Amino acid sequence: MKLFYGKDETHPVRELIDWEKHAQKKYLDHQDRSAYSLAHFFTDGINEENNSGYKLVQFILNQCNISVTTEIKGYFEYPSQFDKFRNPRKNDLSLFIGKTYIAIEAKVDEPFGETIEIAINSAKKYKEAHPQSNRMTRIENLIEEYLKYSDYSSYKDLRYQLLFYLAAGIKINDYNKCANFNTIILPIIAFNKTQNKYSKEKVSRNFDDYQNFMEKAGFNLVNRGTAEKGIGHYIHYSMIINNICLHTMYIQIID
Repeated sequence: MKLFYGKDETHPVRELIDWEKHAQKKYLDHQDRSAYSLAHFFTDGINEENNSGYKLVQFILNQCNISVTTEIKGYFEYPSQFDKFRNPRKNDLSLFIGKTYIAIEAKVDEPFGETIEIAINSAKKYKEAHPQSNRMTRIENLIEEYLKYSDYSSYKDLRYQLLFYLAAGIKINDYNKCANFNTIILPIIAFNKTQNKYSKEKVSRNFDDYQNFMEKAGFNLVNRGTAEKGIGHYIHYSMIINNICLHTMYIQIID
């Protein structure tokens, strides 16, 4: 597995110090938070068989019945374009494995942010002050394409970040000229390890928000349970969309 920082192979990441050279200062100042935890997890061993990140990728692929037959390349903070507007979403870590694309979102106990209702109200106010803004159009397009609800009350309390994350994963083939993926995997990795300062209440709320979104968005439950040491509770959903097999998971990393 080869890792890099950014959208190309200019900045290879072999050890945590390589990641630290390019990461934003806010990540470096919060070593018990998600971005730092993810980087540490994927650089904690030189040999793949001893690397926690590599083992996690293997677990994810096994869940989806995918065998690795090609080299794994990963990119921290990979920009994921999903519409014609500016400000693409940056995935914490994107992995390219043959015809399989994995976009990882890392968490400790950071919330999934504002609800769709709050995002819409905020976008409306911003549009009044900045008529050229496309924020409202983006939200409306995402709802129409991925939620397809006519009843506002059905989706207004869902987390907008999860809608954003879903779109950025699904659209990888449309906005990446070299991409031709037939399987897309969107795992939320929650680092609830003892060295991290985290709130169990916030972790529980995040998990509930995730399940609520996936069920409302029409995903089918595949499996849930606990795994080998290092991976705690996990839940796995899937659906077929645009002829692509789409998987999404919530996986807790524990001691």
